Amino acid sequence: MKILIVDDSVNISRAVEALLVPEGHEVVKAEDGFAALAVFKKEKPAFVFMDIDMPLLDGYKSTQLLRSQSDVPIVFLSSNGTIFDQARAELVGGTDFIVKPFTKDAVLNAIARYAG
Repeated sequence: MKILIVDDSVNISRAVEALLVPEGHEVVKAEDGFAALAVFKKEKPAFVFMDIDMPLLDGYKSTQLLRSQSDVPIVFLSSNGTIFDQARAELVGGTDFIVKPFTKDAVLNAIARYAG
């Protein structure tokens, strides 16, 4: 499955990619919300992991814009794990929320749960 990772941290993107590629997933990445919109349109991923705090366009607005185009699962992957952050993620169309630091099981279980 093609999965888009949207995170301004190269280390986080690489860590998630290192979990997904051995499981047979194809990974595409974007470093901010604007790039995510372009990559999403071009690559048509079946699943998205979205950070919140990014330059130019944050994860909330990016998710809202992506949601207007698609119903693909968008799972937030963020260190902002308050109830407010999780509620706001749900309001803009997020499918689920994983708090950093994340585990391999949390990432893979999210894919299994929402990618059908």
